[in-house]
Amino acid sequence: MPPGTPVMQGPLVIAGGQVISGGPGAPAAPAAGSPPSVAEQLEQLADLKSRGVLTEAEFQTQKQKLLGS
Repeated sequence: MPPGTPVMQGPLVIAGGQVISGGPGAPAAPAAGSPPSVAEQLEQLADLKSRGVLTEAEFQTQKQKLLGS
């Protein structure tokens, strides 16, 4: 790949019924077969919220699903 070519990193996250890429700077996907921990998923959701991809309501909904509340 030529230098400066953007590379998409990180796992896909389901948010509000849409598939959203983790995008550049997102943590790399875990090894195949091992799902990310709840803490890693919360970190990804927080990152998406801070970048304006998720609204506060979407963030809270997804967080509650992860925490099982």
